[in-house]
Amino acid sequence: MKNREDMLITQHSSPIINHQFSIINHRIDLMKIKIITIPFEREIEDFDSEIIENFLLNKEVKDIKSHFFTKDKPYWTFVIQYESITPKNSNKSVKERRINLNKEDMKLFEGLRSWRNELADQEGFPPYVISSNNQLKEIAQKKPNSKAKLKTIQGIGSKKVKEYGDNILQIVAEFSGGNDEG
Repeated sequence: MKNREDMLITQHSSPIINHQFSIINHRIDLMKIKIITIPFEREIEDFDSEIIENFLLNKEVKDIKSHFFTKDKPYWTFVIQYESITPKNSNKSVKERRINLNKEDMKLFEGLRSWRNELADQEGFPPYVISSNNQLKEIAQKKPNSKAKLKTIQGIGSKKVKEYGDNILQIVAEFSGGNDEG
């Protein structure tokens, strides 16, 4: 039987070639490594950086290495050594952590969150695949009124704008009374 220092735990975390490894070293400290492979997306004629941006939202990067390769199409592979960032107020409810939203922004946030959760249920994947709570909060605060302005939200790129942009902009317009804030 292997001892704890020799353990290697593998977890598949995405349909994309994407594995998370946790390696326990001799001091029993946890070092996390994420391998993310991003293919060239012909639809957007670019690499979809949203995958890596979303992963890094609550992480502190300790080291990152990148490798470029081709097999049928170009790919970037990133090997990221990281630590998770735990907010000081993580024991509070989601609503308490968002306390700095005014009433109008909170209503928009809840509307966006409800849409995201329903869509994730229908599609059969976790809500954070569509957007994180932080992204929804930023949308509620900035109230973008165009796809170009929606792309200024951290972690929302061309692919998400193409897939969800019209719905998000419609919700923003409904909750903002159709005004041209942004």
